[in-house]
Amino acid sequence: MARKLLLLSLVMLIAVSLCAQVTAQDLAEVHEVDVYDKDLEAGEKVTFKWLIYNKNDSSILVTVEGSPLSGEDWSASLSHTFFVIKTDESANVTLDVESTKDVDAMTVPFAVWLNETLAADPVIVESHLMNATVNFLVAPIVPEPENKIFGFWDNPLPEPFNERWMTFIITILIWAGIAGLVIGIIDPSIKSLAKKSESELDDIVWNIIRLPLFVIIVFYGFINSLVILGLPHEYMDPVSLVYSILVVLILTWLAYRIFSGILTYYGQTVAQKTQTNLDDVLVPVIKKIGGILIFVIGIATLVSLFGIDITAFLAGMGVLGIAIAFAAQESLSNFFSGMFLLLDRPFVEGDLIEVNGKRCRIEKIGLRSTTLYHRSAHKTLVVPNNQLARETIVNIVEPDLEYRLSLTIGVDYDSDIDKVKEVMVGAANSHPHVLQEERKMAYARVEEFGDSAIVMKMKLWIDNADKRNRYAGQIRELVSKAFKREGIVIPFPTRDVYLKRE
Repeated sequence: MARKLLLLSLVMLIAVSLCAQVTAQDLAEVHEVDVYDKDLEAGEKVTFKWLIYNKNDSSILVTVEGSPLSGEDWSASLSHTFFVIKTDESANVTLDVESTKDVDAMTVPFAVWLNETLAADPVIVESHLMNATVNFLVAPIVPEPENKIFGFWDNPLPEPFNERWMTFIITILIWAGIAGLVIGIIDPSIKSLAKKSESELDDIVWNIIRLPLFVIIVFYGFINSLVILGLPHEYMDPVSLVYSILVVLILTWLAYRIFSGILTYYGQTVAQKTQTNLDDVLVPVIKKIGGILIFVIGIATLVSLFGIDITAFLAGMGVLGIAIAFAAQESLSNFFSGMFLLLDRPFVEGDLIEVNGKRCRIEKIGLRSTTLYHRSAHKTLVVPNNQLARETIVNIVEPDLEYRLSLTIGVDYDSDIDKVKEVMVGAANSHPHVLQEERKMAYARVEEFGDSAIVMKMKLWIDNADKRNRYAGQIRELVSKAFKREGIVIPFPTRDVYLKRE
């Protein structure tokens, strides 16, 4: 029996020694990154945080346990029950403690166990015990509400009109009078300033905020006057929440109206005075994007009123924005190309351009595409802006509508060259749209000696590039008629064939 006890003691000693060696390995570092003795107001929440860092060559499994996790009029929760941390990575563990408004004053210690297990060898286990303390504070005692107007003046009315409900109504009516007085004082001042200002913007903004300002003041007075009725906080909290929701909705609507009013004013007045149509195109776009942003901010504020953390939502929106940017990169490329076209202004609406051998008129420059009218084919072309920005474009109407024509005509080898040039220039100058200014006078010269004719080339300027083909045809007709009157022959190609007899 003694030998068995000795053998059992030896085995236990070896086991304890091995366990000590196993658990002696330091799997993770736990850092205290917070204050761990906090006061908690009634109806509020506090959070404790710990940082765990894995310094091993293998991932570790962390299980989390806490005690206590509930009590009378309070509760606690852990952010995780278990999770995995990869090598050289870290994670946070949080303990949230929340109380009701009826909690009693007390101090509660909390214990959080962080148990780490090595994934490569589950036998290796390590544990960390973390402590935190919460001092629960009771809600302040609300004094019994008095039946007084604004809490200062007694209700002077006789019974039964001196009850709380009548005092409540009188107080609300006074608040409505205060709101009307505020509006009555500010309104003449705004109008006086508006008369001295050339801009109508101040009038627009004031007309938008006048009614919402009155409503907000009256609602504020209504909420404050409820104290007179002595309602318990179970009823006051929902009423306050409804008031906050109404204020957020009013402010969101007000922000959109002011934003929209300012942009509309800018689009109708300032933008019309500018030469570029960039603002004409951007104002509607900014109005839509700004309206969406104001709506999103309003929704996020409403959600936060219900105690919902919108951090994850905002992070998700950021990721969604990146995904949309990748998916819509072609549209974004067109958008920014449109911006560059509107800023650089290589052409404007109504200009004639030549692109890829096609002569077109610019009908509309948008942020995504540009609309062209191809006159020869009588077709409307919608070209993406990024494609148009990469092309070499000839603006026919810049620096002006004047255009230089070049006409080629062949005459007989027996013709008098000087007379031919004189007749050609005279015929061209007889056209009403041929320019005869200095350095733009029409002239003719011998271009080459062809097989059947002397090739003459005449260069001249016309006053409208858009009608160059029409004017070129008319000038050719004038030259042909002048040649016939002067006996100048336009030869047709001939070939002499000689047959040799053997």
